[in-house]
Amino acid sequence: MSTHSYKCTSFQLSNPQEKRPVEWHNTNKLLRRDGFLGIKTGITVTAGPCLASAYQFRDKIYICVILRASKVSRRFK
Repeated sequence: MSTHSYKCTSFQLSNPQEKRPVEWHNTNKLLRRDGFLGIKTGITVTAGPCLASAYQFRDKIYICVILRASKVSRRFK
């Protein structure tokens, strides 16, 4: 949840010799800010655009959960 990017090598079980590099980049804007420990975004039919995050300030950790944001971009406002 707090990883900015991840690289690995991918292959198909039907042809394991054919490998290709794959890289994922986290698009979560809150991870670019200081204090955020981990963040998970998602979208479901029932809950709509969602966000679960943890923020540390001094010796306390705050948890925030947002469900049914009106737009995907509104999760971060």
